[in-house]
Amino acid sequence: DVEWWIHYLPTWNGKSMFYDEVWVSSVDLHLYTDASDLAASGYFQGSWFVIPFTGRLSYLRAHSINWRELYAIVAAAATFGSAWSNKRIMLHCDNQCIVEVIRSGTCKNPQIMDLLRLLFFISATYRFEVSSCYVSTTCNDIADSLSRLQFKRFSQLAPEADTQMTPPCTVF
Repeated sequence: DVEWWIHYLPTWNGKSMFYDEVWVSSVDLHLYTDASDLAASGYFQGSWFVIPFTGRLSYLRAHSINWRELYAIVAAAATFGSAWSNKRIMLHCDNQCIVEVIRSGTCKNPQIMDLLRLLFFISATYRFEVSSCYVSTTCNDIADSLSRLQFKRFSQLAPEADTQMTPPCTVF
């Protein structure tokens, strides 16, 4: 945690962080993330990314589904977080474990804790706050289709989506 502050303080602009009073739902933002055995994905207001667990990133598949779900959230925050400045983002996640990890701000699993620290570093850098709540997988079908590499299904679910993928900010 001390290392986190050592990296963050030089980037801080010295101003207080005042967030909007109201929590903005990720549904209201059109923000969805998901992970599967095949990929991590994110969707934000028509922009989207997929990080396939192949090639040099194939080792990510070996992590637990909990880790991969949080990885998708962190990748979305790194990719789209600059648009969330001064917002309080309520993330909707279809993984109950990760919902609780984000809410509590801690986890006994050191690999998940590393990702959580990174999420908080990104949120401090872009000046937004996150919390989370559970949503069923059926309500997360846009990101679910992307994480399963079902691009035809994705284009049917999100016809307004960009035709080209946004290059993701990969975090590992």
